[in-house]
Amino acid sequence: MAAASLIALFFLCIITLSLASVNIDCGTSLPGVDNNNVTWVGDKDFITSGELATVSSTTVEYLTTLRYFPTGDSNCYSNIPVTKGGKVLVRTMFYYGNYDGKSSSPAFSVVFEGKHRGTVSISSAFKPYLLELIFAPASGETSVCFVRTSSSSNPFVSSIEVFDLDDGMYDELGPVKVYFTNNELRMAQQKF
Repeated sequence: MAAASLIALFFLCIITLSLASVNIDCGTSLPGVDNNNVTWVGDKDFITSGELATVSSTTVEYLTTLRYFPTGDSNCYSNIPVTKGGKVLVRTMFYYGNYDGKSSSPAFSVVFEGKHRGTVSISSAFKPYLLELIFAPASGETSVCFVRTSSSSNPFVSSIEVFDLDDGMYDELGPVKVYFTNNELRMAQQKF
């Protein structure tokens, strides 16, 4: 029963793609539409820190740019619009692509809404890394912060997607925080 619930949960997340509140192409200020007819916005309205970089080793449009954070312990995207009182799926995508020429394996934390923490550990420079979280936002805006966990590793992000979920989705699971990491499902019961 639990396995069936997890599978259903995964496919329901895929269905929500059409309900996106905002798709942020990190590291660019230009809006655009990708080959899948998905509209992307630049990140200039959501963050004031970090440096921009491009990656030439990918053909995925919204992964060709990124924003990295060489200074500060925590750098945050804020004022991301969400629907208060509902649940949202926030998907963060990371494509290292050796943008800095260091061939390193970056590791850092991501903090959603100031309280839900996930860990990013890039093991392959040329494979995207995905970290998603479903939670109930406290207000009509949310934030995603990138936290340095090592002095030798700069946090970065390629894209942030935020999806408002339909009313009632996941109600049968009770108060649950759900992480999706590179297509592996991990659930942790926790009150919002």
